[in-house]
This record gives sequence, structure tokens and C-alpha cells, in this order.
Amino acid sequence: MQKMQLSSLPKTLDEFIGLRRKPAAMTIIDRVEPIVWALYDDPKFKALTSPLFREQTVEGDFAMDDSEICRMIRAEAVRRDDKVLAQEKLASIKHAFNVVLRRYNMSRKDRLEAYLALKRESAKIPTNLATDFE
Repeated sequence: MQKMQLSSLPKTLDEFIGLRRKPAAMTIIDRVEPIVWALYDDPKFKALTSPLFREQTVEGDFAMDDSEICRMIRAEAVRRDDKVLAQEKLASIKHAFNVVLRRYNMSRKDRLEAYLALKRESAKIPTNLATDFE
């Protein structure tokens, strides 16, 4: 194909199609995200992802709960015949899962910060009460 000016469109459809940027290969994050969507309403998945404090975890520890989440993601990848994700290490799936949560501002850290901000806000003493005791 001959070089053309950037400002002009290709003369034929084949030339136009030939200029298309090739999509990058799907990342593990791209593979995990739709599975998170699929598992989102699953009660076990919700129970494992919801805790903000260790005492609330299903298995008594965030790392153990995260491992269970990753196993669920991997099992769904097997069910969907995603051979790439099905063979990923749990640590890689965990990293991708956490990136997906951060994309939605729903990581444990994000949710804990929001919870603590609400708690601090609700603990503030109204101005008129604070001045009554001076």
C-alpha cells in the first residue's frame, strides 16, 4: 500500500480496513471483569467480598476470603472455556480482581475510607450543642 497524506481518507474500503489499529490482546483484568459482573449477585461471592473488618470475613481472614473469590473466578473461567484465565495463578487473579474493584471505587480500602468518613461525619457534635457547654 502506498503512503498517503494523513489528511486524506483511503480511496478504498480495503485500504481503510487495513489502517485499523489492531486491538491489544486481552489482559487478565479484561478477562476477570465480566466474570466479576457474572458473580456479583451470587450470595457466596457477596459474602466473601463484603467484609471491611477481619471479624466479618467468612474464613476468618481477608487472604483466605480472597483465595476463595479467586477460586470462584477461576471456576467460572473454566465454565466459560476461557483457557487463559483458567490456567492463571491465584495471585494473578487476585491482583486483577482488586484492579477491577478499584475501577469502580469498590476496593476494601475505598469502602473502608467511605465508611470511616461517614462515621466521622455522624460523630460531629452540632454547633449549637457545642456552644451550650462553654
